[in-house]
Amino acid sequence: MPGQNKGRKMKRRKRWLSLLAGVCLAAGAELAFAWYGAGRGYGQEDRGTALEPSSVLDYEIADGRFRAAGDVPMILFQTEQSPGHIHFAFREPLEKDTVVVLYYQEDPAAHFDRFSRKERYMMEGTREAALTVPAGDFHSFRLEIRGDFVPEAVRVVPAVEARAVTAGMVLGQVKWLRACMMAVFLAGGLWLWSGEKKKTGQDQSRRVWLDLIRCLAAFLVIVVHVAEPAVLILPQGTRLHLAARAISLGALTCNLLFVLISGALLLPWRQETVGEFVRKRLMGVVLPLAVYAWFYVAGMCITRTGAGTWVWYYLRMVTGGTLVEAPHLWLVYVLAGLYLLVIPFRYMLRDLPERLEKLLFVLILALLGVRTASFWSGQMVGVSCFLGDWPGIFLLGYLLTRDWMRRYDRLLAAGGAAAFGVAFWMQGARADYKQIVCNQSVLMTFMSMAVFVTGLRMEPRLAPLGRLLAFGSRYSYSVLLVHWFVLGNFIYNGWMSSRMPGAVQLTVPVFVCLVLSLGIGAVTDHMVVKVLEAGIRRGLPVQRPRE
Repeated sequence: MPGQNKGRKMKRRKRWLSLLAGVCLAAGAELAFAWYGAGRGYGQEDRGTALEPSSVLDYEIADGRFRAAGDVPMILFQTEQSPGHIHFAFREPLEKDTVVVLYYQEDPAAHFDRFSRKERYMMEGTREAALTVPAGDFHSFRLEIRGDFVPEAVRVVPAVEARAVTAGMVLGQVKWLRACMMAVFLAGGLWLWSGEKKKTGQDQSRRVWLDLIRCLAAFLVIVVHVAEPAVLILPQGTRLHLAARAISLGALTCNLLFVLISGALLLPWRQETVGEFVRKRLMGVVLPLAVYAWFYVAGMCITRTGAGTWVWYYLRMVTGGTLVEAPHLWLVYVLAGLYLLVIPFRYMLRDLPERLEKLLFVLILALLGVRTASFWSGQMVGVSCFLGDWPGIFLLGYLLTRDWMRRYDRLLAAGGAAAFGVAFWMQGARADYKQIVCNQSVLMTFMSMAVFVTGLRMEPRLAPLGRLLAFGSRYSYSVLLVHWFVLGNFIYNGWMSSRMPGAVQLTVPVFVCLVLSLGIGAVTDHMVVKVLEAGIRRGLPVQRPRE
């Protein structure tokens, strides 16, 4: 008994220390943010000077109104002082969400570099906004406001040297609401982490090959978003350009792989009530989406407004799936829609004979083929069926795991290779190749199925990598959600250059983005998602075990 009491006291002490550590970390983080804001000139707007453009391109200007009149409207300007931020004031509220991109260079004679830019947006209705300029000795800028606006004042506020930042300036930039929220989540996350029991050994029930496909899908999401921009700028016809084209095309299977994985995991029959299913999906899919959406709604917006406006705007953006700086999240909304079909699909597939499973498999591929042929020919078919869309690919994920399918694995692999050849040719021959080749295309479906069954056949060889793949699989969804934020905030922030070798431009950003996405995903999952999940579970009624 004395030993048990001592152990309980030590555990209680450890948890309270973790709570204190979380509060201290939040205070330190808030002071760091406030110090950075003070250094970027916030609170010193009266020292700013009016923006004096050296050139204004692709804008029509009438009665003070700027209208975007070209593909890339831009304002070029230079400064002698290093700016800390640009402050915008508008006579009229913005009519729609507007993207703002700032390119920056130290040398006014140099060309602007795609790796040295900052992209943000202003929400609809914005009257005041502030765009932070990265720290550095930058004097030449290209500002792109991709929409119509009526400026009242645009002021360039100089940065404040580190030694000139005072305690009063720092305290003036402290956001008390943000500090309190960080304290709650950091303290709560560390409290939960300190009470977790360490798991020993490897979960023998895990299907390691599915972990492999999940990790691969998350990796390919990053690859495609790095390789596709490179394809546009690399010299055409070179080996590197052809390699980038092939890589980006193959990486586009990531979308279908996520759908196939979901079908393979969710559609097999199991005793599960609708309430249990919905609860799991809310915790595993919707809650992380709601958390990571804040990175894009608030973290990427430069509008200055109150908390009430933020909450309303956030709810509207997330429920509508219209996040300006997160175009990749369309896939998550597709998956959420497919989850609504899981229960009826389970009953449909529960006792389906092998002969009808095969017929369903062929029917889905035939409908996807008709869809692809109609885009290729330009002659749309009037008759359509939902099986020739994402629900059909969702069902394929289940059918590909059936025992009888193993007789056709080599045929599917060969079909995937042939589909890749046709798609690669079409990529160079047709400007509209994405409509024909990507997503619900029979070509991309065959490519994705080939990857899927190859991973399945590798199951016996994957045991030594089980723990590593389980770790990557655990955070694959988080990587999907956060990687776009990482690309925009850490990869294209000036530490690389387009003058570097093309192979470096293709590889280094991928691996840096993967590592940072895993790190940010792990921290966010443990410090925010798990805290919210624990709070929600406490508020749910206790379920009685079924008799």
